[in-house]
Amino acid sequence: MTLPHDAIAEANVLGACLIDCEAVKKVCEELTEDDFFRVEHKKIFSIISELNAKDEHVDAVSVGEIYKDYDITTNLATRIVTNANLINHIKIVKARSIRRRTIEQAMRVIDVSENGNFNNITEYMNECKKLMDIDYQEKSDFSTKICDVATDYLNYIENARKQGEQVMKKSGVQWIDREMGGIRKELTFLAAKTSVGKTACAINIAKNCADQGLKVAFFSIEMSNFGLMERFMTMITKICKDKLRKPWELNDDEVTKVCKASSYLMGKNLHLYEKVWDIESIRQECRRLKDNGGLDIVFIDHLHILKTLQKIENDVKRIEHLTRELVLMKKEFDCSIWCLAQFNREASRDNEQPKMHQLKGGSSIEQDADNVILLHDPSYGEYEQERTFGAKEIQIIMAKQREGERDVMGYAKFYKRTQLFI
Repeated sequence: MTLPHDAIAEANVLGACLIDCEAVKKVCEELTEDDFFRVEHKKIFSIISELNAKDEHVDAVSVGEIYKDYDITTNLATRIVTNANLINHIKIVKARSIRRRTIEQAMRVIDVSENGNFNNITEYMNECKKLMDIDYQEKSDFSTKICDVATDYLNYIENARKQGEQVMKKSGVQWIDREMGGIRKELTFLAAKTSVGKTACAINIAKNCADQGLKVAFFSIEMSNFGLMERFMTMITKICKDKLRKPWELNDDEVTKVCKASSYLMGKNLHLYEKVWDIESIRQECRRLKDNGGLDIVFIDHLHILKTLQKIENDVKRIEHLTRELVLMKKEFDCSIWCLAQFNREASRDNEQPKMHQLKGGSSIEQDADNVILLHDPSYGEYEQERTFGAKEIQIIMAKQREGERDVMGYAKFYKRTQLFI
């Protein structure tokens, strides 16, 4: 089988380069050596590209001298009368190149389908999707000129100055918004002891993000979707969560509130997952959401019971693998990721203010995170206070902030009976 190519278009593109220095710049910006099919065309383009990179003159003589064949380069140059169709020829060469790569990758998919060794169907599907994840841009160049970045940044500053805080996507936790500047496309770990309120905090942030029109995915490995819905309902209706667990005790007004809250949540772009337990499946679901409407922020509850399909020898290595995967997911999906975490046993022995090194797998979390937020309840263990409807004062410790001040502390109010965290 002969792979798709257009030898005439390739020759015309190379010929244009040999008679016009402006054509050289345009072609080198749009095409790579791999975009050419014929071997001699690959070699000639490689020479042209190298001379252009050195800012040396490109013509039939200079290229022919390096290629050791003046006849070919002369023939390429003399076949061109005008460069009027150069852009069209470049597109033809690029299109044939993409079709060849698609065929080549499809053949690899067939090979792994027949001969691959996979532990499960999810691992196999992820490998197939990676193989078929072909860059269809005009050129596989991921660099961005600093002038373009500077222009975008100045536009962002100007827009932010005009709109004020309205441009900020808020978490709803006032102190966090002040310190972090709202929800950013960063990897944040949120940790606390059991029952301090880290899950409630994450659910509040998820709801606030959905309220602002963000596309939210919440992966709960520990809690069912019904359990999550119960907490959302408690926050919105202000009905005590203990009472929501006994719906036969609700009065008519409370049932009306629940119905209105349900209708409200139905209109939000909020996806709940209760049966996704490994990082590979989470990546697969995030890719599906990104491709079908977009994805702005991901919540994972929580890191230390999250699994991987990779065969890893111990928990330390597993956590290192998971945190690195989360970093790559943040970049791949261009979104914010909030992952809940737990402390080790040392932090549970007393009620002193927790430290980042007390996190399970703390070294990899500290290395890979953009932000690490620790929650601390100074009255932890005073159960009589938890029975009231009043607010508990929770310390928020910014243990790490890559783009801001670290080791700073603030406070939030946690209404445990209604799960509000503000």
